[in-house]
Amino acid sequence: MRKKFFFSFLLIFFSLQITSLAQGVVRGYVFYSPTCPKCLEINQFIAQLQNKYPLEVKHFNIEEDKNYETLVLLEEKYQVSRNEVPEIFIGSFVLAGKAEIMGRLEAKIKLLLDRGGTSWPNQAKADQGKVVVKRFESFNLIAVLLAGLVDGINPCAFATIVFFISFLSFTKRRRREILLVGIFFSAAVFVTYLLIGLGAFKFLRALEIFTTLSKSIYKGIGVIALGLGAFSLYDYFKIKAGKISQITLQLPRGIKRLIHSVIRINQTSSGLALTAIVTGFSVSVLESICTGQVYLPTIVFVLKTPGMQTKAFTYLILYNLMFIAPLVMVFGLTFFGVTSDKFGKIMNKNTGMIKLLTAALFFGLGITLLII
Repeated sequence: MRKKFFFSFLLIFFSLQITSLAQGVVRGYVFYSPTCPKCLEINQFIAQLQNKYPLEVKHFNIEEDKNYETLVLLEEKYQVSRNEVPEIFIGSFVLAGKAEIMGRLEAKIKLLLDRGGTSWPNQAKADQGKVVVKRFESFNLIAVLLAGLVDGINPCAFATIVFFISFLSFTKRRRREILLVGIFFSAAVFVTYLLIGLGAFKFLRALEIFTTLSKSIYKGIGVIALGLGAFSLYDYFKIKAGKISQITLQLPRGIKRLIHSVIRINQTSSGLALTAIVTGFSVSVLESICTGQVYLPTIVFVLKTPGMQTKAFTYLILYNLMFIAPLVMVFGLTFFGVTSDKFGKIMNKNTGMIKLLTAALFFGLGITLLII
C-alpha cells in the first residue's frame, strides 16, 4: 500500500513538472531610466503581461554604471546598437522604444511560449568597461555633433523661448533686453545640460516625484500650447471675416494690466537676465528625461576612464553646443520676427497667414508635448 502511494505521489509530482516545462516560462531583461516617463509606462505594460503569461523579468537602471555596462555588453552580443531605453532582451529578440515594445512584445512572448519558454539572456562575463570604451572609440566627431543636434529638437524648450520672447515683445521691452534674455536663457540651458552630463542633479532626477513633476509640466505646457493654437485659429477666421478688432490674442485689458504688473517686478535688465537663467535652468532639469540616449551615457561613462577624460569632455561640450543649436535658431527667428521693422510690416500685411502658421506651430508643439 505504501509503495503504491509513493509511486502515485512520484507520478503526480513528475507530471506536474512536465506540465510546467511544457508551458514554459519566458524570461527577459528590461533596461530603463528612472527619469524616463516612457519607461514607467512600459513597466506598467509588462506588469499587465505578467498577469496573462508566465513571464519573468529583471529590471536594470542604466544610470548605474554596472547596469549600463551590462546593456552595452548585451548589445554587442546581440549585434544591435539600439541603446534606446526602454530596451528589452527576451529570447533571441531585442525590442526598444515604447512603440515597438507595446506593438510587438506580446506576440514575441506567445511565440517563445510555443517554443517552450526561454532561459535568462546570457550575461557572459567580460571586461565590460572595455566594451563601453570600445563603443566610445567607434564614435566620430560628425556622429556626436549630429546626435546633439537631433536630441536638441525639444518642443518644451521651443515653446518656452517662443513664449518668453513674444511675452517681452508684447510688453514693449527694448531690443537689447530681448536679446539679453535669449542669450542668458540659451546659456543656462547649455550649462545645465553640461552639469547634468557631469553627474550633477543625479539624486534629484532619481526621485519618483521628479518624473511625475516633469510629466505634469510637459502636459501643462502642451495644454497651454493647444489653447493658444485654438485662439490663433479663431483669430484667423475673425481676420478673414474682416473683424480684426475682435481677435482674441490682443488680450483683455485686465490680463494686459496683470502682465505689466508682473514685468514691473523685473524692470531692470539684471532682473530679466536672472529670470531667464532661472527659467532656462528649471526647464532644462525638468526636461532632461530620455534625451541623449545613444551617445550621452557612453560619453559620461568614459569621463571616468583614466586617459580618456579629455576626449570625452570635449565630446560632451560639442554635444551640448549642438544640443542648444535648434533652441538658438528658434530664438534667432523669433527675435528677428518681433524686433525687425521690415518683418513687422510684412506681418501686418499678412496677419491672417501669420495667425494660421502660429496656430499650426502651437498645435504641433501641444500635441507633441502631450504624447511624449
